[in-house]
Amino acid sequence: MKTSSICVICGALLVFLMMASGDAIAKKRANDFPTGARAEYVISCLDGGVVTATTLRECSCVVDAIASHLSYEEFLRARALSTLQQANTPNSKVYQTVALARMFLDKYLRAQASAELKCF
Repeated sequence: MKTSSICVICGALLVFLMMASGDAIAKKRANDFPTGARAEYVISCLDGGVVTATTLRECSCVVDAIASHLSYEEFLRARALSTLQQANTPNSKVYQTVALARMFLDKYLRAQASAELKCF
């Protein structure tokens, strides 16, 4: 093989490895929920109702599906913004109009709706 052919093959291999590792990092980052946070979500999902194997499985499915769409940091940010928006204070209106806040919340709500459709 000529040197230029070897360089092209090595370059293609390097690009492939970079893309593969970037995809793996993105997947890991999108599913970084700690076990405690997952358990807390499941407990709040059950909401004091009758706990059955089915409801436990459904609530676990929802948090897993959300974790596949959002990083834990994005989830925390969206949940905090949701709480601030729902508060009955004069400042809560500000959080409803800020574009960045709406972006985080919209992404969370889409992930949650998709998860609930999948799991329930």
